[in-house]
Amino acid sequence: MEALPYIPLKTVLYDISTMIETKEWNEANMLEWAYRALRKNKSTKVYTTKVALLNCIEHKFPLPKDLRYVHQIAYKICSYEQALEDIKEQLGLDTDQFVNSTIPYSALTSMYTSGVNRWRPLRLSSTPFALSIHCGHGIPFCQNCEHDYTVSEDMVVTTSLKEGLILVSYMAYPQSEDGEILMPDNPDLRDAIMHYCLYRYYMSKSLKAMGTDQYADRQKEWHLTMYETLSAKSAGSMNLPSIDSLENMRRWHNRLVPRERQYDRFFMGLNKSEIIKNV
Repeated sequence: MEALPYIPLKTVLYDISTMIETKEWNEANMLEWAYRALRKNKSTKVYTTKVALLNCIEHKFPLPKDLRYVHQIAYKICSYEQALEDIKEQLGLDTDQFVNSTIPYSALTSMYTSGVNRWRPLRLSSTPFALSIHCGHGIPFCQNCEHDYTVSEDMVVTTSLKEGLILVSYMAYPQSEDGEILMPDNPDLRDAIMHYCLYRYYMSKSLKAMGTDQYADRQKEWHLTMYETLSAKSAGSMNLPSIDSLENMRRWHNRLVPRERQYDRFFMGLNKSEIIKNV
């Protein structure tokens, strides 16, 4: 499966602008509708994985503003300066640009495999809202999970940990350096977003005409049908696992000894081969 490049979301607007009269063109509305269509897509490829370094003060810390879903949260009780030095050493960084921001996803892997494993996982409490923004479900048992946490509707975490350093692994919509929303360069997804924008455009015209514009009514229904079809098709094609992913899944499941309690090990080394010793 080939690598999937990302393009600015605004690139979809050009095709739409050629289908609408100039006097009725509203780029702000179209961009908002395009963003809604992207958020509705069911493919995981519309997200990117990030890791954020945060401070927990008096049992609370805010989640990143661009967060869509949470993978896992880890904590470490140490000084802020010590944590920064550990991370910079493991990642080979000599600048502070990543402080209070996102850092490479390799942070968790590097810190775990290098032996600097003072990080421990936080366990999710089973509140309805918290479960809705997490990938998967709460873990009922975790050997090394001494602290748990809940998430409020304003995206603030409350935890039994009073103070410490926090690493949040999460999914977010990818952005360019200028803060522009990016989308996978998939032809079906581009067409699906285009049809959704046109569906919203003709729905607006139909509502203003109060049912007297039959052309707008027909166009609205047709574009909605095309959007639903192409959105599902794009999600299916982009969610197709690669050969590497299939091999990893095969190694996870094809084992003589099942791996248990991987939550407290941050799911590291799941695809490593077993070493069987004869007794």
